[in-house]
Amino acid sequence: MKKKDIDLFDKAIHNVKGATIDIVKERNRYHLRLDKLMKQIKYLRNSHDKKIKKIIKEQKEVLEEMYELFDDLTNSKGE
Repeated sequence: MKKKDIDLFDKAIHNVKGATIDIVKERNRYHLRLDKLMKQIKYLRNSHDKKIKKIIKEQKEVLEEMYELFDDLTNSKGE
């Protein structure tokens, strides 16, 4: 091989190596951002579920009280 060909081949090898390093770095940044986002999603989901469960419990209590009041108003016979 001529010196020119060797130099071109060497340059190509270094370009491919550099591109591969860039891809690996981008993949790592992507995974770090994705992990952070997943933690935020998990926190938001848990917080949302906790609030919704509390609201459901309160509504269930109100509904039970309404049934009790209805029974009292109708002498427990629906009259």
